[in-house]
Amino acid sequence: MKKRVALLLCLLLLLSVFAGCGPKEPGDVQLGEDKMTEYGFKDFNGKTINYLCETNSKSTVDPETGTGSMWNDYIIDHMHKVETDMNLQFNFEAEQGGNMVKKLQAMAMSGTNEADIVLGDGQSLISLYPTGIFADINDLEAIDLSNTDKFGQPSIRAFAEYQGKLYSLYQVGNITWPGAPFNVFNAVLINDTLVEDLSLDHPVEMYEQGTWTFNTFKNYIQSATNADPTNYVYGLDATWFGHAILPQSALYANGCPPVIEDAQGKYTFGYASTAAAHALEWAREIYAMTENVANNADNHSSSSYFASNNATLFLGHSYFLTTEGSDIQQNIEKVSFVTFPYGEDVEYGSISTSFYDTPNATSIVRNGDEQDTAIVLDHILDPMIGTENGEYEDYLKTYFFPDYNSSFDIYTEAGKNASYEYTAQLSNVINDINDALTGITKGERSVTEAITSITNRVNAEIDTQFN
Repeated sequence: MKKRVALLLCLLLLLSVFAGCGPKEPGDVQLGEDKMTEYGFKDFNGKTINYLCETNSKSTVDPETGTGSMWNDYIIDHMHKVETDMNLQFNFEAEQGGNMVKKLQAMAMSGTNEADIVLGDGQSLISLYPTGIFADINDLEAIDLSNTDKFGQPSIRAFAEYQGKLYSLYQVGNITWPGAPFNVFNAVLINDTLVEDLSLDHPVEMYEQGTWTFNTFKNYIQSATNADPTNYVYGLDATWFGHAILPQSALYANGCPPVIEDAQGKYTFGYASTAAAHALEWAREIYAMTENVANNADNHSSSSYFASNNATLFLGHSYFLTTEGSDIQQNIEKVSFVTFPYGEDVEYGSISTSFYDTPNATSIVRNGDEQDTAIVLDHILDPMIGTENGEYEDYLKTYFFPDYNSSFDIYTEAGKNASYEYTAQLSNVINDINDALTGITKGERSVTEAITSITNRVNAEIDTQFN
């Protein structure tokens, strides 16, 4: 009897093998033993994917219906499509930033990591990297970081690197996700009407001609100043974000980010070089041009000189340009974008002169299901219907950028290749760095004195984070 049963089992096994070798229907894809849905994606058998979001970030992936935004409707439809394609359901939970961090900390300590995907302020997520709660993106088989059209260049993932691992993706994860345009912190915005009124060369044209440099910039803001006392127009509104943004911008534009890697692979402070000293001296000279450079760093508000049509150029965050309802969008009819000019110690066009502050970020929780979660996230980040042919980029270009020059293309290139500011990783010494830069810019301390006074502390922090 046992032999008959064994023989029958063998026969059934052979039949199942032969059946598996037969012709497959279109879309009948097999991934090992994974069951596939009729749409060709892995079948998650109704599983719930828990999406923990910071309150201010939740609408990026789970917007409310009826908000009047076409892109929100696209996102809603896309997330429903992912649920259908993969036979799963999303559970979106929103927490205030501090509460979200506490919740994730508690998960890490208890080992009960019920969240799957986390979306929130990158600075908050970075603080959790040492706990080990997040999966290393490099270890997730479904995430192909070589697909830079989808996940972006390595430079915009630098914020998420910790001790040789990568724990987050930039913003939602797909760099062209609607509603999450690039953060270019040191954008130079241009009041095109004032440029025309003053009969100036346009900075976008100068950028394209290879003449947008430290030297020409200094001369430009002088020419872009209108000293008419009844309607004074500064050449540059440069300190809305504080006294440090001008020297920071000069440092990046001269090839000197705050963290650099030497020939031996060791990371060190990037502001302690000859090129950095040149950039800082130049920034101090620009700042001292008080007739040409508006200084509202000590008393800034949402209204800048630029937004009031009293400055030809503005140095600040690109979101003032790419956000509906900003003072700049409301008050200035014609605005263009260009990057910060190139420094004297770098070959023109050899680097991106732009940098970005810590963005929103997406992480995958290490809970035993992270490889499956990565499969889901990868599909979430596929182009959604209605945006797969670049419609969202076309919308940005049409709505926020002029059609008479290539400033949108410059913005896109700058955003894709911007360098990271390292604010979160250097949080213990960032105030020391900014104080040193401010002292230099305002002429209160020499470059050598200010940088030397903080180099050891900054290098010690860099060692902790990167070496």
